[in-house]
Amino acid sequence: MMNIFRRKIGVKVGAWFLLVALLPLATLTIIILNNTRKALIVEITAHLNDLLHEKTERIELYVDEQRRGLFALASVPSVTRAAEQLYCGQRNQELPEHSSVSTIDAEAEVYLRKTMQQAGYHDIFLIAPDGDIVYSVTKEDDLGTNLYHGPYRDSGLAHVFDKAASLLDSQISSFSFYPPSKKPAAFIATPIFGDNKLLGVIAVQLNEEQLFYIFADYLGLGESGELVASRVSGDNIVAAAPLRHRPDALGRKLLQKTAANSRPIQLAVSGQQGAGVTLDYRGVPIIGAWGYVPSMDWGLVVKIDKDEALAPIHRQMVLLAVIAAVIMVLVVGGIFLAAGSITRPIKQLVAVMQHFANGDFRARAPVGADDEVGSLVAHFNDMADTIEQYTFTMEQEVAQRTQELQQAKSFLDKAQSIAHLGSWQWDIVYNKLSWSDEIYRIFGLQPQQFAATYEAFLDAIHPDDRVLVTEAVNKSLETDIPYLVSHRVVRPDGSIRVVEERGDLQRDAAGQPVFMLGTVLDVTEIRNVQRRLNEYVDIIDENVLTSATDIEGNITYVSDAFCRASGYNRDELLGRNHRIIRHPEMPKELYERLWKTILGGAIWKGVFKNTTKDGGSYWVESTISPTYDASGNITGFTAIHNDITDKKRIEEISITDELTGLFNRRHFNEIFPEELQRARRDEKKFAFLMIDVDNFKKYNDTYGHQMGDHVLRQVGSTLKQALMRSGDFAFRLGGEEFGAIIIVKREEDAVLVADRIRATIEALRIPHEKNSPSQYVTISCGLKCVATDRHRGDDVEAVYRMADTALYQAKADGRNRVAVYLEG
Repeated sequence: MMNIFRRKIGVKVGAWFLLVALLPLATLTIIILNNTRKALIVEITAHLNDLLHEKTERIELYVDEQRRGLFALASVPSVTRAAEQLYCGQRNQELPEHSSVSTIDAEAEVYLRKTMQQAGYHDIFLIAPDGDIVYSVTKEDDLGTNLYHGPYRDSGLAHVFDKAASLLDSQISSFSFYPPSKKPAAFIATPIFGDNKLLGVIAVQLNEEQLFYIFADYLGLGESGELVASRVSGDNIVAAAPLRHRPDALGRKLLQKTAANSRPIQLAVSGQQGAGVTLDYRGVPIIGAWGYVPSMDWGLVVKIDKDEALAPIHRQMVLLAVIAAVIMVLVVGGIFLAAGSITRPIKQLVAVMQHFANGDFRARAPVGADDEVGSLVAHFNDMADTIEQYTFTMEQEVAQRTQELQQAKSFLDKAQSIAHLGSWQWDIVYNKLSWSDEIYRIFGLQPQQFAATYEAFLDAIHPDDRVLVTEAVNKSLETDIPYLVSHRVVRPDGSIRVVEERGDLQRDAAGQPVFMLGTVLDVTEIRNVQRRLNEYVDIIDENVLTSATDIEGNITYVSDAFCRASGYNRDELLGRNHRIIRHPEMPKELYERLWKTILGGAIWKGVFKNTTKDGGSYWVESTISPTYDASGNITGFTAIHNDITDKKRIEEISITDELTGLFNRRHFNEIFPEELQRARRDEKKFAFLMIDVDNFKKYNDTYGHQMGDHVLRQVGSTLKQALMRSGDFAFRLGGEEFGAIIIVKREEDAVLVADRIRATIEALRIPHEKNSPSQYVTISCGLKCVATDRHRGDDVEAVYRMADTALYQAKADGRNRVAVYLEG
């Protein structure tokens, strides 16, 4: 009967043990595995994102360096001379392929070859504006061909040449197979200028090794990881660089551009960024990060096969299975032990009594059956309750106090950990040092590693800072000045932390130092942030044109880049009004609109022409923003400027007459209707003056065209000197015909200006023996003044026609005079 009862109890105990032990274990295992898997994916994704950003930055840096290097090469005098030589030769003769024009002077030849070797280029080309490759260092099959209609018109070289020649800026192509070199190649091209004209284009052929080495670094990508650079080619996405597992993939199709189930390379080449678990171009599950490389028009994917990435999770599952098996064995063994113990109540009671006798007053024997053993157990428990009652109050009080102390210590440790602030005590008499847990973490030590003495503390300090710390301690001991010092700590692993220590000294009745209490604050990250912030500020100061003023426009800050552009040093600018760099050609109305905008609290954007210290000029595109105090009041203004001088110079060339320096007919056609409309809007008198050199054809026939050009330049110079006000313009309209726009208050003022110009030309006393009105060069002028009535219907053509009519009237009246077109 006893054996049956024992088996029933054993079955119940075993079932409950299995349920209570294994169910939580299984649940916990699943949760741990799932969280570990998620955390691992997040960590791998972050790592791949970091790799993506690093590779992208390296590619962009490489492209930028190549562009700047080529721009510098295009500006070298010997290269410019060589380009001009080839350009002139190409214009003056019909060149056969590989003609002698492809030979340049020795200095340029040596310089280009040396540059090609140092920069690692495969080849350097000089290309005429019409597309002829007139010079090549390596002289491959492309030399002498034309990039517009020759055999390589569809090559990357032809593409960057066309863009550089038309856009007047540096261009770069992707890597693709280039037949003359029989290997993949990419090209960069930039225009060459001389005497304000396009001489041609210089281009370099890059070796793929210079860029592809970036893709050969698979550190952190395991065995399956890969860097995939791709680009769009027609309807397909092709590899832009060799792949780790497909070295011959360059230029080969990876995926159709419009394929279903967007893959990372599709998203990347379309300019999107992202990361996560997806499928790659092979259809294999991966963890990857993808983004776009603007300079190369590439999509870039950094990836690793999902199976390899999550291999640690699979190993954990195997390990957990082994642990579960061991636990199962232990549980089953425990069941047998429990079942055996239940059948031996007497032994339990003896064991409990022994514990009680040893001071365990909470020990109680389980009450069993209602028999002698049960009665004995009941009496023992009654006796134990009586004894325990005497000690309960004391134990409760002790437990409460202990709990409060432990809780306080836990809160203190947590607060110190959050603040990276530790506390310490130094018993000076016994040279015993006590640290909080946070100090051990800051110093990278374990309590058993630390000798807990002042000397051991000094050993942990950076050797270069020990004298500093010792002097600070001694100064506090001698003068009672609070201990305050900042120093470095060298951890056992060699890493360095920066800490700030504070301490207060306590003395005994005899005035001897006995105790010091203090704190250690880890300021490493704060110092690093401060250092990086200072570096960023230095970079901006060196490379960005920035300035700041007070509300009156007095300069309070300028960057180094601003000083270089203006020609002033910082001390010459600080405290001066921003008008110091204002160019006289800039209209007053522009600055009125600017001040109205920024004083109203808005941001102003516009273009300025500024004056340098040496009298030169430069153009900037500026953004000016108000700055505020804590109360929201405007206290000054901050400006960021983009130097666009080169762009403006190119624009000036396109609208300037080469002979006279005046605006050309093209600019006249653009600005005439705008200025007419502006004058009507502002209700000002608009005067248009047409000028013709009297008997100019006879002058050319008598004195020659060179002297004729001299006369035209003298007329242009006189117009420039006479029309220097804002709103006045002078043009050469063609041949000996000139025009001028004059904004005046009265028609009589315009007549005076026109007659002063006429008189100034005659006063030059340029001989002209066949000029009927005078023995010197003279001009005839036709003037038309437009009324201020904004509703008047005179259009551009009508005003031009009336001025032209007045000019012919001046000629008919005997030349060398001003005729005014009169209504009716």
